[in-house]
Amino acid sequence: GMGTALTDGQAREIARLVPLVYVCYDGDGAGRKATIKNVETLTKAGLEVRVISLDDGCDPDDTIRSEGYEGFMTRIREALPVIEYKLKLCLDAYGVDSVDGKAKYVRAALKVLQDVKSVAEREVYLGIVSRLSGVSVETLSKDLGKAPQKTEEKPVQKTPQPKEDKAVK
Repeated sequence: GMGTALTDGQAREIARLVPLVYVCYDGDGAGRKATIKNVETLTKAGLEVRVISLDDGCDPDDTIRSEGYEGFMTRIREALPVIEYKLKLCLDAYGVDSVDGKAKYVRAALKVLQDVKSVAEREVYLGIVSRLSGVSVETLSKDLGKAPQKTEEKPVQKTPQPKEDKAVK
């Protein structure tokens, strides 16, 4: 195989050339893992990323052979923004046909939405999760607010204390 690893340097080079990237990996577990890993690298470089979904077990070559150029172009037009793709993976993994599935879907979806910085954008996605799970946007928002926020690992710094000014009495 050609391998799927994408370096930060490669992502920065791509970002110098274009603002938007479409990614398309095999439609299996390994392909989905590579998609998530590489999408993170690309978005960190400042790129807008869309994910082209393939049927389970199919690779891009199989898909083009069976669906032709027009079929693949349709998949490109239907490519999902990263957050929507991740939410779709949550839905595919747990479903919402059972109470347990709904609970697991909500938990996984909220974890995805922790990465969304814009409050308005987050609310749009919470609306989707609410519609699929039957849990109100208000409740989802409260849970999202309680979730431990993902933070960059930085050394903990003490708040600097003002130094006592000996000159002033």
